[in-house]
Amino acid sequence: MLIDMGNIDMKGKPYRPSNGTEGDGFIEHYCANCYHDEFSRTGNDNDKACEIISKAMCFDLEDPEYPKEWVFGDNNRPTCTKFRDVTKGEPEIIDPKQINLFGGQNDR
Repeated sequence: MLIDMGNIDMKGKPYRPSNGTEGDGFIEHYCANCYHDEFSRTGNDNDKACEIISKAMCFDLEDPEYPKEWVFGDNNRPTCTKFRDVTKGEPEIIDPKQINLFGGQNDR
């Protein structure tokens, strides 16, 4: 279960799990279902791992290296702004300024 801050306006503020159980729930909800972290889904050392988890564990909340992606969202609940749900087949977002060498839209 993810934390709910109730009436305290936390929108946009950095999020850090308060304990291991909360962190495990957050990682299970987001990272284990995210396009960017194949390692969390497979456990295979050769698969792509998202650096956000490591940074969240290595750096303090006030450290400039702490991941900016872990924040409280519009609903006052923790979220990862980089999250892309693989269970819904959502594609990776491509920078709109990126040149598409094969024609068409940048909408993979």
